[in-house]
Amino acid sequence: MIDSLSDKICSSFNVIASVDAGDITSAKGSIYKFLHDNNQESFEPLDRIVIYSSRFLGKEFVEELYHAAETIDITPYFILICGNPKNKPLIQHCANSNDSWNWFSFEKQIFKTETKPIYFTALDQNTLCPLPWSHLEIKNNGNIAPCCVNNDNLGNVVNTTINDAFYSKKMQMLRESMLNGERPESCKHCWRLDDNNLTSSRVRHLEFYKKQFLTKYVHNPGISSLDIKPGNLCNFKCRICNTEASSSHIKEQNQFRTIPLSPSNWAESESLLTSDILELNDQLQNLDFYGGEPFLVKSLTKLVEKLSKTKNVENIRLHYNTNGSVFPEFLVDYWKKFKEINIMFSIDDIGDRFEIQRGGNWNSVDKNIEKFCDLDLDNLDLGVMPTINVMNILYINEVMEWADEKNLTVHFNYLKGPIGYSLNQLTRSAKDSIFKKYHNTKYTEIENLMRDIDDMPDGDGKEFLKITNYYDNIRSENFYTSHSEIFTAMSS
Repeated sequence: MIDSLSDKICSSFNVIASVDAGDITSAKGSIYKFLHDNNQESFEPLDRIVIYSSRFLGKEFVEELYHAAETIDITPYFILICGNPKNKPLIQHCANSNDSWNWFSFEKQIFKTETKPIYFTALDQNTLCPLPWSHLEIKNNGNIAPCCVNNDNLGNVVNTTINDAFYSKKMQMLRESMLNGERPESCKHCWRLDDNNLTSSRVRHLEFYKKQFLTKYVHNPGISSLDIKPGNLCNFKCRICNTEASSSHIKEQNQFRTIPLSPSNWAESESLLTSDILELNDQLQNLDFYGGEPFLVKSLTKLVEKLSKTKNVENIRLHYNTNGSVFPEFLVDYWKKFKEINIMFSIDDIGDRFEIQRGGNWNSVDKNIEKFCDLDLDNLDLGVMPTINVMNILYINEVMEWADEKNLTVHFNYLKGPIGYSLNQLTRSAKDSIFKKYHNTKYTEIENLMRDIDDMPDGDGKEFLKITNYYDNIRSENFYTSHSEIFTAMSS
């Protein structure tokens, strides 16, 4: 409180807010919330946010305070620490070690009584991911999960509401584990990528949502983002895909089955897709649409139409992951009303290799992507998300060069299955070919990928050859004709 501060401080500065340091150490992340709540668009020279304590604050506290100021974009000069003179050299030391653009202000102050104790533990951002605090995935079969690379089952949309899943005991335990600096086993896909300096979903989302996560959701979890996979309606049958995500795979597999598989169509029930989502509308900020192929799903178009008529539409970002086979002219007028439209094209390769891997027509897809590039929308952001696997590892540079020509950003997705196309199948001969080709690459992510591959034990390629020959046989295709270099290396 202002009453705790000396007359000198109150008369020398315009105190915007003040707090006993002990009050912002009792809960992890409280520093971020305090600074965010008291931030201003601009500060006058004598404005100060005051943090006072008769105690020694400790290195962790001051370092996190610097990080919070940088995240929220408050110049440290406008943050005044007053109290124990032992804190002044600590502030100077942390400023130098953090290469800070400014020091915190400091004023000595004597308190009549001890201020509150400092019980501080910094947030370990190496174990934090924003998604468990604000996000859920609805899979192709309607199962609900924390995110697309965490397979914990939180229920199914048929009998579990989105809110019940989000506030379930499993999700609470996941959040607590991360706050305690632990690495939950269900997040092992991201931990492996992090350990190998590859860009994981966790890191990508932490960079994107960092400020919002640390200043709001870490203290008050709430659904603002959904990853929606509305069944498996799809016109492609990619070799890295399966019947769970592609109705074209189902159609193909049913030729060989006595008991046919049925398409997953939970989103055809408009109430299942829209009721919970529209109830969340005021807090929604992000919707991810995957497939199947999302531009073929009529209920998604209806959902976007309904959201475009709400007051919150200008705060919502729509993200689509598409195979590029459909140019959705019918959505463009709706898109104009949203905060952002982000479209990622699942392009693993180009030309003939694309057609073998994905099953579509490359020229048609390439022309559609040109149409997207020509759209006159200020809120449109386009990119490419190739799934890195054995089939395209020797050719991924061509995808990146193609994307560069179209001014498209590239974000790598790393294959989880099927096992035959996983990078741990790479033979010694295949690795040698990869290292030779990319020894002088200009792409940092490929450099990091090379180190990851180098650390993997050599595979024997048997599962790769098995699944490749399987698709060649049932589709009357010849993988070797378009991928001779990788096929030969995997056969050695």
